[in-house]
Amino acid sequence: IEPIVLDIPGRTFPVKTLWLDEVENLISSQLDGWSNEDGQRAIVHSHDKVGMSSRAKDRIDNDFVAKILKHIAQKQWDEDLHKSRDDKKESGAILIFLPGKGEIEALQRTLVKDPQLGNK
Repeated sequence: IEPIVLDIPGRTFPVKTLWLDEVENLISSQLDGWSNEDGQRAIVHSHDKVGMSSRAKDRIDNDFVAKILKHIAQKQWDEDLHKSRDDKKESGAILIFLPGKGEIEALQRTLVKDPQLGNK
C-alpha cells in the first residue's frame, strides 16, 4: 500500500534562542522572582536542563514581558524610521505562550495600560 503524501506549502521564519540572562541584559531589567531562598539566581544554561526557582512558578512577571515586547517593537519601529514606505516590513505578530485564560487576561490588561503598546 502506498502511503498518502501531503505537501503543505509554507515558509519558515528564523528563530533565535535567548536565555534569560541574555534577555535581562538586552532590556536592562531582571525578572522578578527568579532567585531561590538564599537570593541566588536559579538558572541553568543547558538545552536539555533548565532550572527554575520554585518562586518563579508562582506567577508571571507581566511587567517583564511588557518590557521584552517594547524592546522588540521599538527595534522594529527604529528600523522602519530609516526606510521608505515601500521598504517597511509588513505588520508582524509576536506569539506568547501562557498557561491559562487568567494569565492571558492579566497580561492583556498590563499591555493595554502601557502607552507604547496599548494602542498598537
